[in-house]
Amino acid sequence: MNWVDILQGLGSVATAIGSVATAIALFYVALSTAHAKKAAEAAEQQLNVERVRDEERRQELSRAQAHQVSTWPARRLGSDGPWGVAIANVSNGPIYDVAVTRSHSVTQGGIDIDAINVTLKVVPPGLYFVKPHKGIPEMPKAVSRAELEPIFKNRDFCAELTFRDSMARAWRRLPDRTLAHV
Repeated sequence: MNWVDILQGLGSVATAIGSVATAIALFYVALSTAHAKKAAEAAEQQLNVERVRDEERRQELSRAQAHQVSTWPARRLGSDGPWGVAIANVSNGPIYDVAVTRSHSVTQGGIDIDAINVTLKVVPPGLYFVKPHKGIPEMPKAVSRAELEPIFKNRDFCAELTFRDSMARAWRRLPDRTLAHV
């Protein structure tokens, strides 16, 4: 065997070793790429979960003040006056452009329940009593819970309340207590 044959044999071995090394490197790159793709998919899923959580938190915060505004049918104690509506704003801020509406009705006992259609520019935090009116409505005054007698088992006499919160978002509180963004 001469040196040329030996060198050609060594060249074939080196080529074979190079080919095997290239194949191993390509296999490693393929594994790394697959792993990186799985990691990217997992990161994307986590990002989507965080986006959903952030949106839920944002929605919850946007409803926070509106959830603290409620209404129910009531009468002022010590008065044989009309059945009205209590408005409770237990949030830390006022509500604006408040509309209180209730249709005319009659109780099972034959008591006439007058309609209420009152618009108020602002209702600060507190408890207020709104009654039916003839002519120009009076501004409701803050009352204590001790001054009001709630009218139980009379959901039909609840009022609808529409208002804007301190962030100028419009809301509607329906007689069935449902709160909806308008």
